[in-house]
Amino acid sequence: MSNENAYKHGLRRSSDTFEQAADRSDKWINDHINAARNAKTRDESLNEFGGAFHTVSDETSPSHTGYQVWDGAIDDGLLRALPSWGIHVLGEASIDAFHMGFAIAATQKLYLETYGADALYEAVGDPNVFGTANDPAVKELETDIRQGYAELDRVRHHDMGDRGAVEMAIGEAIYNYNLGLNAGWTFDYHRQSNLAAIERAMNQQRGH
Repeated sequence: MSNENAYKHGLRRSSDTFEQAADRSDKWINDHINAARNAKTRDESLNEFGGAFHTVSDETSPSHTGYQVWDGAIDDGLLRALPSWGIHVLGEASIDAFHMGFAIAATQKLYLETYGADALYEAVGDPNVFGTANDPAVKELETDIRQGYAELDRVRHHDMGDRGAVEMAIGEAIYNYNLGLNAGWTFDYHRQSNLAAIERAMNQQRGH
């Protein structure tokens, strides 16, 4: 990725201000939304939507949110690029429950803006399911946590005993996931104008 294209990933060049990055990113997203709406075929429409989807999903990453400066272009020199790449990769090495919910809701909101409520319902089913026990992401969080504790038991060659700790960890993860969902549905992905509200939501997480 070149520095010139940083705005397409919710980032900015060191020479750009926050507002300049917001202007460029907003135009990119709007152009792809409009192209998706006006496309002649479904495949063409989804391809255009994908351009906006990529930007919005990137904006929910801790390594992107807030139009962070990107200095990772190789043509800027390896000494400058490699540290930027390293920090970026570490920030995206895993995803926590909050950011999972944040990304899911923000991109669903984008789909809603692009295609409307009926199309969103057709694509994902009842949006009210998200965050409940029937949400596939909630089921995945619960499975991952149970498997993680089971692996600890195996490594330690005994049952940890406190099953309450497992249920507490699951409860915290689902709570944080729902915080992320709420943040995603209110997120201004066009210009990232409400970052203070997103930060407040992040600070409400449990177990952090």
